Amino acid sequence: MKQKKILGWKQVLILILGIAFIVPVLTQYINIRNQYTSEKREIEKLKKDNEYLANLLKETNSPYFVEKIAREQMGLMKDGEYLVKINPAPKIQKKCFPLNLLEKIWKF
Repeated sequence: MKQKKILGWKQVLILILGIAFIVPVLTQYINIRNQYTSEKREIEKLKKDNEYLANLLKETNSPYFVEKIAREQMGLMKDGEYLVKINPAPKIQKKCFPLNLLEKIWKF
């Protein structure tokens, strides 16, 4: 009785060619999917940055912000205003007893 072959040489050849075709396609698919995911993350980050910058632009164009910069960085004032500068209080240094004085006190 003859034994049946599980796979013939034609079938093995077709299987090898199929694997040789599928592996590069799958690799390319995985690379494209990873690139898509990273690009999607980058788009979300850029959207957040764009929203932040749009809000910052609105804030910097407000009259309050312009006045704040004019006062704080350029030293400008409105007509009729006076500049009052308050100097901070000087630091008080604590006086310590000199070591030799303490030695004289404790020695009899």
